[in-house]
This record gives sequence, C-alpha cells and structure tokens, in this order.
Amino acid sequence: MRKFILGLTAASLCALAPLNTFAQQSKQTYSAQTDPWLQGTKGMQFLVDHASISAKNQSEVDKFVANKLHVKWEQSTVYNTYKPFRELLADKYTAAKALSAQDHAKFNGILFRASKLIDDHYKDKMPDYLYDWLEAVQITMFNQNTKNKPRPKQNWLVGHWGEADEDGKGGYVNNTNMFGHGCAEHNGRGFATISYVGNQLVLDVIGSTPAEVMFDAFDKSAAKYTIPKANLAHIYPAKWNKDWLELELVKPGILSAVLHFNDRKDEKIILRQCK
Repeated sequence: MRKFILGLTAASLCALAPLNTFAQQSKQTYSAQTDPWLQGTKGMQFLVDHASISAKNQSEVDKFVANKLHVKWEQSTVYNTYKPFRELLADKYTAAKALSAQDHAKFNGILFRASKLIDDHYKDKMPDYLYDWLEAVQITMFNQNTKNKPRPKQNWLVGHWGEADEDGKGGYVNNTNMFGHGCAEHNGRGFATISYVGNQLVLDVIGSTPAEVMFDAFDKSAAKYTIPKANLAHIYPAKWNKDWLELELVKPGILSAVLHFNDRKDEKIILRQCK
C-alpha cells in the first residue's frame, strides 16, 4: 500500500485516534516522526490533503483533530477563561498561515468542524464563540481568494435573459407581471444581459425600482464572480454592495436565479434565454 509523506497510510491515519470517543487523546503513543499534529507545516499539509480525498477521509481527519483539541478542552474552564483551548486554536490558526491561502482556509475548516464535534459530544456545553470565529474567517478567506481570481469564460451564462414562468406543461412562458421582465419587454433585453470583455464578466441588469423598470434603466457593470460548480455561478456586482446574484443552469437556456439582498428577503425567479 502506498504511504503518504509522513509514512502514514489511510488505514494508519484512521488508527491514530479512537474515532468514537473523546476520553483520551489516543490509544497509541506516537513520536514526532509519525504524528502529523506534531509535524508543523508538513503535518498540517498532510491533514488537508488527506481530508480532501473523500468525505470518509475528511471525517477521519476531523475526529483525529478533535481528539487532539480535546486534550486542551479538558484543561479549560470558565475560571481560566478557556485559555488552554483558545490558545491552541489560535496557535494552529497562525501556524497554518504558512500553507497556501486555499489550504489555510481548508485547515481552518478542519479546526472548526473538530471543535464542533467536541461541542456536540458534550451536548453544547462549549461556548460557541470559542470556535465560531474560525467559520467566519474561513468564509472571508474563501471570498477573498476566489472573487479576485480571473475565471474562464462560462458560455452558458452569456446572452439576454428574460424572466419566465412555468407553463404547467414542462415548458416556460414570458413573465407577465406589472413591470414586465420577460424577453419581449425592454427592447427584447428582458431582465438581464451577461457578456464578457476578455475574461471579465459584465452584467447588464434592469433596475429594481418602478421608475427604473418603466424607463428601461439598465445598470451595466463589471462583476466579480465565482463558479462553485460547473452549472452554478455567484455574481458580485460592485455597485450592488452586499447584494449578489446566484445563477444555476437548470437545463440549456433555463436559469434558476436567486437575488440575495442584504436588507430584505431574497427573491427567486426563473430566467429563460431570449431568442
């Protein structure tokens, strides 16, 4: 069986920790040469890589790290302000900065999930604030690392899109609400036009106020975007501030669109490619 960089196989990693108990750190004693928790950057990289292989591997790594964190949790009380546990999380977070930005975020995710395992094991006795910050940092890092990266052109996004309604027969018809966002309205531009200038996505979307709709007011702006999956796009127009647009390709020519608003309820619509 092939061994990993630290001399550990998938099976031996699984054996590193008692996966169904937090009673002790490990049933075995490991030297600094075989325990990834003690191997600094190399060990953290190994844990990230191993967790990325499959959901099963991720679960193994999460539980392994939970056992390591549990040692300091047992030393932590409200009287010492949970200092042993807090300091270990902070030390590991800081040490993981030596990894790439993407792997740093992944390692933070491992720390967060491992902490939550301990919290769940003790029936929510751990104050959430001790580890919630890891999830917030992870989300921020993901957004910073992905929204600023150029993305290959996504052909399925390109074109004029009009709001549509299901016709009850498996097809779609133009939306006919009061302000008319269907393909026939706004000089055939419908609700939005998506195009590219090089690899820069440009979103030309109708305004959201009655006046903007009546006067065919469109806001043409460059927009950062991510592609979490091949058929999913998250678009962040600069002028929208904290609002953003989620587009999912349901089938060729049909998008499920969710407008995520910072100050009001999200709005979900169907978009059909205008001919």
